[in-house]
Amino acid sequence: MLKKFTSIVLLIASGSIAITFAITHSLQPTVFWTLFIGGTVLNIGGVLLLNSKFRQLNKIEEKIKKINKA
Repeated sequence: MLKKFTSIVLLIASGSIAITFAITHSLQPTVFWTLFIGGTVLNIGGVLLLNSKFRQLNKIEEKIKKINKA
């Protein structure tokens, strides 16, 4: 689980770095938009994956609570 979490955080970080690089450097328009859109896609994908992992953890936590109550 920790490896997947680390991978997701790295995905989000690389997307943020791509966006930052695109904005702070003078680049050709095609390179700029490629980095900007690519970074945005990486960030959105990473956030969606992170959300699904947290939902899985929440379901596991609820199952454990039910087992402990029984």
